[in-house]
Amino acid sequence: GGAGTFALSTAELGYLSNDSPSSVTVGRSGGTGAITGAAFSFDDPLVLRGGAITQTAAWTLGSTASFDAGAANAITLTQAGNDFVGAVTIMSGNNVSLRDDNALSLGASTVSGSLTVQTGGALTQTGDLAVTGTTSITAGANDITLDRTGNDFTGAVTIASGNNVSLRDANSLLVGGASTVSGTLTLTAASFTQDSAATITGGAGTITLNADSIDLAGAANSISGTGIVVLKPQTAIRPIVIGAVGTASDFAVDATELATLQNGFSVIRLG
Repeated sequence: GGAGTFALSTAELGYLSNDSPSSVTVGRSGGTGAITGAAFSFDDPLVLRGGAITQTAAWTLGSTASFDAGAANAITLTQAGNDFVGAVTIMSGNNVSLRDDNALSLGASTVSGSLTVQTGGALTQTGDLAVTGTTSITAGANDITLDRTGNDFTGAVTIASGNNVSLRDANSLLVGGASTVSGTLTLTAASFTQDSAATITGGAGTITLNADSIDLAGAANSISGTGIVVLKPQTAIRPIVIGAVGTASDFAVDATELATLQNGFSVIRLG
């Protein structure tokens, strides 16, 4: 690197891993200097701490990776060829974009802005996710399993593509944008809302919305598929109201909400 830059070459990174350390931290807590990485491979647990974190070429990380950019700084790791073998943890970051050409596991993460994830394999988690902004996930024909009970997606969630998809939110879950799922879709939350402009396109798999209150605010026919649709409250004794607004204590699906379900489902099941 140039004057005033803290730089590590690939050879120097190799020296750090010679004795198989329990973890290697680059940067400092509370640091504000940006971190930029060229192509490198590293097989031990790695922690990067500083300001914004970016890359100019693909990284291959053979163990866990933790990124601490601060709540105001972006993390942009979107190079084709990335391979994060261990769980990726966002200790702190504003707008976070991750790409892994293989499977990706997310550790306990706190994202103060948006979260964008693209994978070439399955997407899973080992810790709870807290995302303040929107979440967009592209997983192709692969499964997405983000069903830990402590998840909190505050902004709208969009599944650009995925096979069997399971999402859980400890609070309210808002689905926005255009979501496309080729397998099953299971959404579980205290309350569920479909944004007015959102579409959900399913295949032959079952679509399950499991929440004590639901608000299907999309346009007519905005939820489509050929499998089964299950709309059910989390609480077994919650009253179910069909075709009317109901009260705050009811699980209600009114006529306008029913119209969001396009003809073609094999079965529509309530409760």
